[in-house]
Amino acid sequence: MGSRKIVTFAICTLNRANYVKSLVEQLSRQIISQLRTAEFEIVVVDNGSKDHTATTINELIFRFSNVNISYLYEPFVGLSNARNAAISFSNADWIWFFDDEVILPDNWICNLVELDLKGNFDFISVSIYSINKNELNLPFWYNINWEERINGTESGILKRQIQITGASFGVKKSVFDYIGIFDPDFGLKGTRLSLGEERELISRYTNSPYFNGCFYSDELFVYQNLMEDKLNLKYRLEREFYGGVLTAEMSDSKSISNIFQNQSSRSDFFTFLINHYQWNLRSLIINLSLISSFVLGYFFRKLIAKRTTSLNNS
Repeated sequence: MGSRKIVTFAICTLNRANYVKSLVEQLSRQIISQLRTAEFEIVVVDNGSKDHTATTINELIFRFSNVNISYLYEPFVGLSNARNAAISFSNADWIWFFDDEVILPDNWICNLVELDLKGNFDFISVSIYSINKNELNLPFWYNINWEERINGTESGILKRQIQITGASFGVKKSVFDYIGIFDPDFGLKGTRLSLGEERELISRYTNSPYFNGCFYSDELFVYQNLMEDKLNLKYRLEREFYGGVLTAEMSDSKSISNIFQNQSSRSDFFTFLINHYQWNLRSLIINLSLISSFVLGYFFRKLIAKRTTSLNNS
């Protein structure tokens, strides 16, 4: 690995060689143009690909021989497992996690270099924009905010809460030494949908004495391709169901009805409903179906937890 790096760029991938190739090329070119080859490293974690991912990355390692590019194969399926492999491998002060379909603005590395990474914060949050949304025939019920995430309005410390998006975010590596790595029970597992690895990590972080907060950078925004397979109703219903499951897993044992017990909770809940769905007359029935799927997932997970507790106590 050589000398200590400032940032490890970790890209976890599964059967998407063309996407990961594009991102590694973008990072490599920008690192070279900024004369920062000694300060950054790129690690691609292959989580069981059956396509030509390995060959593609090895070709890039040869092609960009002056950039620190590494290929890791992680046989245990799951995004959390892949990210944990990158953490173990990293020889840097920071780890920046990317989804493989991310597209970088031309000055992204330049903007990162200008950021004071020695500041008093442990996470870096950015906004995510869909680059191809105008090229797709979006369903009338589809809310672009499901994929586009605006995590702040201007650069600075996020005062209320840590708000990151899995497609692109930075974490100081020492955080993992204090609170542990990603929980493999959360997050995507191959092609099986599952959620919450970042949310669970942040929950442990915010409840620990090791807390310095999160910096939002308006300059480090990225683009991503909006995948057509996420535009069908079946995927969305499944996503809402697992959103309910995650909410149940991350909450205490109290009923979901507790959200109505004080004005602040009620306000947050109704703000969520307004912003989370695409409200128009045509989408009303679909929105009610999506909400029902979320609630079903929530109570399904609570029922499983209650049954498990009863069996353990018997």
